[in-house]
Amino acid sequence: MLSGRIGNVLNKVRKPDHEDAKRHLHYIMNAPNPTAARTAARRFADRRRHTCPKAVECLREDLPTRFRYPTPDGRRQVRTANAIGRRFRGVLRRTRPMGAFRDRTPMERVPFAILP
Repeated sequence: MLSGRIGNVLNKVRKPDHEDAKRHLHYIMNAPNPTAARTAARRFADRRRHTCPKAVECLREDLPTRFRYPTPDGRRQVRTANAIGRRFRGVLRRTRPMGAFRDRTPMERVPFAILP
């Protein structure tokens, strides 16, 4: 199973079509601007509308979110949620052994002590 947004779409594409779809998805996700991405996504949808409709729908849902950020660096940062998940795992790892908090003060301090 692949991770990330491209992986979400590829999980809905037939195995024989993975390499071709992956190449197109990388181009769409790394397009220089939203117009180029929409054009490439339209081509992707036209080719796969009948064979993988769920993949086309998944791409349509993801594209507006991806291009909400104007710079490539901004888009790269929203590519995955790994950083967020890693932070929450760190908080959970440190708060589980504590059990119950006696009052609100330590509960508020722990995340600020752990998160940078």
